[in-house]
Amino acid sequence: MLCSLCNGIEGNYKPTANWATLELNITALTSSHLATAPTPTNYSMIAVEAGYAIFYQTPADKLAVSITQLDSPDRPAGFHQPWPTTLPDITLPKRAPIAAFSIARPGDTLQRVDTTVLYLDADANINVLSSPEALMAGWTMAKPEALRGADKDTDIACLNMATSEYNAAEVPVALEAASEDTRCYFQREGSVVEVWLDVERGEWVVMGSVPIP
Repeated sequence: MLCSLCNGIEGNYKPTANWATLELNITALTSSHLATAPTPTNYSMIAVEAGYAIFYQTPADKLAVSITQLDSPDRPAGFHQPWPTTLPDITLPKRAPIAAFSIARPGDTLQRVDTTVLYLDADANINVLSSPEALMAGWTMAKPEALRGADKDTDIACLNMATSEYNAAEVPVALEAASEDTRCYFQREGSVVEVWLDVERGEWVVMGSVPIP
């Protein structure tokens, strides 16, 4: 059973010294990799119930996702589920690396997100799973050329951009849409590779690599 540990926040979202644990009703493979991504763009909803999604490997080696406390009566009234939690039937290698990130859905007045998941397959290629905009639609799968041939012992990391209730100018900072910062990282031929998702062209671009000493 997965559990979350979260620091308490005051009414103005200021952190407190208190911590709370929550059983998530998720049974994952022992030593499963986990990836989290925000589900709304508004920090006030990210900071509370149903604020993020967890992607994980099940005991049957399937890729799965859960939006925390999605059915909780305590979730914010303004929260709108961004995409379906039923994923394609994907079998992962044992303890396969998983990464995920969310970006603001362009023009969406309900503050929903588009979410992308990256995972390593048995052939050492990184696959991409992209969320649909409709709850009744299916996730789309791809195997971009720029993400193929990863080292078998690679990990994967992606950037989720910062959000805040307000910045120093007291202006709310929502999760941003796709930008030059929509990037992920993995290992190939002993180097850390940086890739960028060019949303307008719908392709992944290698930005550079740094050898690992």
